[in-house]
Order: sequence, then C-alpha cells, then structure tokens
Amino acid sequence: MAASTGIRQSELFALKWSDIDLSAGTMNVARSIVHGFVGPRKTESSQKAVPLHHLVCEALVMLKDRKAEGRRRFRRGSGRQDPLRGRR
Repeated sequence: MAASTGIRQSELFALKWSDIDLSAGTMNVARSIVHGFVGPRKTESSQKAVPLHHLVCEALVMLKDRKAEGRRRFRRGSGRQDPLRGRR
C-alpha cells in the first residue's frame, strides 16, 4: 500500500479501517506515529484523501473479509480455542 500511494511508514502504521473508504477508493491520512506516539499530521493541508489503486482496494476487501471470517470462527462459546488469546 505504501509503494502505490507514496505515504510514509509512520503514516501507514497509524491508519485505521475507518480511514479507508473502499467504495470511493481513497484513504484519509490524518495521523502519523512519531517517537512511538500516534498524533495528528503537522499541518491541516497535509490531511487529505489519497487515491488507492484498484488492486490495493481488492486486497483490502479480501483482508477485511478474512478478518471477519476469523472472528466468526473463533467467537466465544464456539468450543474452539482462540489462537490470539489462548482461551476457549
């Protein structure tokens, strides 16, 4: 995603799902990580919508679907062990 958009690593790591609009094919880069802390970008003009390549959008849709499937598969009370929490 960083290679196709040109955003910095600190901006990429501060992204949230709510910053990405898959239907419009854009993402809003409003935060970055500086010295281990997430904070707003330096200037308001640097907070703008960045267009996403259609292949990046498709990959993000697949990732989001896979993440949702994992939640359904390992929800509480399913009798299966949750690999992230180590509980049943």
